[in-house]
Amino acid sequence: MRANRFICSLAVLALVITGCRREAAEGYLARNGGSGYTIAPPPNPAAPEEFAAQELQKYVKRVTGVELAIDANAKSPAIFIGRPNGAARALLEDRRPDSYAVLRDGADLYLTGNTPAGTLYAVYHLLENHAGCSWLQPGDEVVPQRAEIRLPDYLQEVEEPKFDYRNLNLYPFIADRNLRNADWAAKSRLNWVHACTNSSTLWEDFDSRRTLIPELKKRGIHLNYGGHTFNTWVSPKKYYKDHPDYFSLVNGKRDPAQLCVSNPEVARVTAENISAFLDRNPEIEMVDLWLNDVTKWCECEGCRRMEGRQRKSVFGEGKGFETRTNSNIKFVNAVAGELARRHPKVLLQTLAYFMVIDAPDVKPAENVMVGFAPIMRMPSADGRRTGYYYPIYMPGHEINRTRLAEIEKWLKIVRPERFFTYEYYSHATTARRMIGLDTMPQDLEASLLDRSKMRFHVFTDAMAKEISYYHEIGMNNISTEEWDWNELNMYAYPRLQWRPELSANSIVADYSRRAYGNAARPMMDHWLTLQEAREQYPARRAECLALLKQAAEMTAEAAQLRRIRAVEEIWSHTP
Repeated sequence: MRANRFICSLAVLALVITGCRREAAEGYLARNGGSGYTIAPPPNPAAPEEFAAQELQKYVKRVTGVELAIDANAKSPAIFIGRPNGAARALLEDRRPDSYAVLRDGADLYLTGNTPAGTLYAVYHLLENHAGCSWLQPGDEVVPQRAEIRLPDYLQEVEEPKFDYRNLNLYPFIADRNLRNADWAAKSRLNWVHACTNSSTLWEDFDSRRTLIPELKKRGIHLNYGGHTFNTWVSPKKYYKDHPDYFSLVNGKRDPAQLCVSNPEVARVTAENISAFLDRNPEIEMVDLWLNDVTKWCECEGCRRMEGRQRKSVFGEGKGFETRTNSNIKFVNAVAGELARRHPKVLLQTLAYFMVIDAPDVKPAENVMVGFAPIMRMPSADGRRTGYYYPIYMPGHEINRTRLAEIEKWLKIVRPERFFTYEYYSHATTARRMIGLDTMPQDLEASLLDRSKMRFHVFTDAMAKEISYYHEIGMNNISTEEWDWNELNMYAYPRLQWRPELSANSIVADYSRRAYGNAARPMMDHWLTLQEAREQYPARRAECLALLKQAAEMTAEAAQLRRIRAVEEIWSHTP
């Protein structure tokens, strides 16, 4: 009797296995509580490949309740992670780094990139496009509940980024927020984050090497460190008393507002301190040497000689600022030379900003990355029709045009691989105060961000046109601040770096469908109304509130209602 029961059990198990394999052959990743698939990472996976297998297992289970096994020795049918077959290799040949392929070959599925991070992106692509998952904002995701996940009979999808340096600034630098942003960045296929601590000790205060870096490593995200760091590397607290000559001469007095860049000791001390920091944090691949965030500069005779020919800066729109770019680049190059000797794989970044925005007569060193910050493009308080509501090339908007002219000059001096734009695609209107020397680790979002000051800055259409234009003129790199997290702009930002041909309206429609479900149409109309209104959006209040009311009546889903209420809250604080 026991033998018969055992034989019956084996027969049932065989039927189950046969059924699962049949469903796998039909393209079901999971169905009716089971699956014929096993996830097969490489035998010795890189950290992002191992994480890719774990993420696929996690989200398939959350969607269907089915937990796929992970086994590097799995046989067909399997989901091969980072293990391309011949067809996948051919699809990825000669493409930019981080390109990836999602390929079905019979019952097998291949998720692979030409970098380990690209393989992770392939998993997120599959989950986003074939399992219904969405990552809208850091900490806000959509994971549907489904009985099954079925792949198309023919599945061959390849994605290639059009920008190599796809960066998200971690600013304000707050521990929990950093982790959420880094997770969202990877899911949105951004490959760098920029830890902007400025002249604070927040990197150490938040124990970032232990808490942040492991999360970046497993996602294949590169790390840029610094921000406005003249006083990070040459601290007034440490050096001013004994070496006031290290600091800028302003109105006849030594002032720690900036450094005295012509003093060779300043370059030596800066290089030593940067190198010591990199010795303690070897994971950092790019480090900043930016002027402090004030419009002063050293007026000593040495710095004036270092600058050379005097010329007016485009910064300040006629307020009389003189260009200081030559002296800044010469100083940065002096530090870069020593850095190249001690840390040859690390790039030193400088920022074309304020009175050093103008293109120089001096070529930056090979290990110098230049970020161009088109500061003062942002819409002004008096409502002038300038700034990010219009693409940088827009005729008749002279402030933007002067910035574009300088970008074109820089590109004649610096190779595209060593140049990027530092954008402000998410405006900072909520700041209670800016992060400075006195920032403490307890200054978390509740104390730094005042949501009652949040405003709508929907310039998705201008951003789409601008990023497409950047691609057309040969730019490879782009970065943005993300302080207020203007949701639509930030959703569009990474997508346009992979596919700059996308229209803003198609991105708005995609976001609305994923974020609001049955209420997608009135919410899409709401966002398109704001996009059309540009900075004059308060005049459309009645129309927009009616759309929000309509949207709220069309869904009972809690997360969708929460997102609608968040938009209503901004309107409630809008003058």
